[in-house]
Amino acid sequence: MEFYRGSSETVKVTVPTSVKATVSSIDVFAVENGRAIYEFQTVSSTPDGYEVALPWSLARQDRDFNVEWRITYTEGGIPFSIVENTYVQIVTPILPLAEIAQIAGYDTSTPEGAQDTLDLERRVRYGVQTYTGQNFGKFAGVMQVSGNGASKLNLPAPLLEFKGIAFDGVLRTNHGMTLINNGWALSSGNIYIDNIKQAPPEWMLDRFSSNGKIYAPMLYGHSRFVDGTEYTIEGVWGYNDVPGDVKQAARLLVQDYSCDESLWRERYIDSVRAGDWRFEFNAQAFTGTGNVQADQILAGYRRATMVVV
Repeated sequence: MEFYRGSSETVKVTVPTSVKATVSSIDVFAVENGRAIYEFQTVSSTPDGYEVALPWSLARQDRDFNVEWRITYTEGGIPFSIVENTYVQIVTPILPLAEIAQIAGYDTSTPEGAQDTLDLERRVRYGVQTYTGQNFGKFAGVMQVSGNGASKLNLPAPLLEFKGIAFDGVLRTNHGMTLINNGWALSSGNIYIDNIKQAPPEWMLDRFSSNGKIYAPMLYGHSRFVDGTEYTIEGVWGYNDVPGDVKQAARLLVQDYSCDESLWRERYIDSVRAGDWRFEFNAQAFTGTGNVQADQILAGYRRATMVVV
């Protein structure tokens, strides 16, 4: 299930009536990366199952998690315990639904118009993500980046808030480092980065020799992100708000994409499957969005040639 960041939504699970009649207990958790991050205190019954309301704490940032339903019931006098999972994805729309509907001329007061607006938002968002190689949401978490031997570490996404860095198995909080290039890089500045895995450079060897013997150094420092060393960086990543020029490109694509499927193929989309909302792009999708002006606007945001959407 896909929900928009900051929205108030309910998550549902379908349970047969015969099972519901014998349910003795139901516990519901939000599980992320195998760890329960939230326990739902209120579980409501529906005609065909159960539902829970997503709290703002889970919906305030982009993330993927499972809502895990732990149900105990009786069948034929025998107790059973089952676990059902509902996949939830919190995403950031590039444009508000109301604006998309206005541009496309959809009437959202009708079920068909409301669904068409949701579909079009997804098409445009996926198209922009595919072309730029990034999304424009916001999430808190960690990313791993390999050192490049320089005092500047390029990051895979803009870092809004730097909380800490870990390497050689040690967490250093922020270790005095600073964000540069609008959050796209981390600078060590004049801060020494301790590293015990690398042999000291030749000019330091005299410090560890005495009477013709060389002693293993305990620790040495340098102001480089060591080539090949994995750095785990914790913080808040992404964008507080979708950049204005990205929104402008999206408006152009809304105009282009608000057409039937036969014309989508001219926008590099080979097929569309409505059930799981999967779009299959052909090879030319990574050379343009289908709109030259939108391509020019988005050019500065391209980070890679391909992403999975």
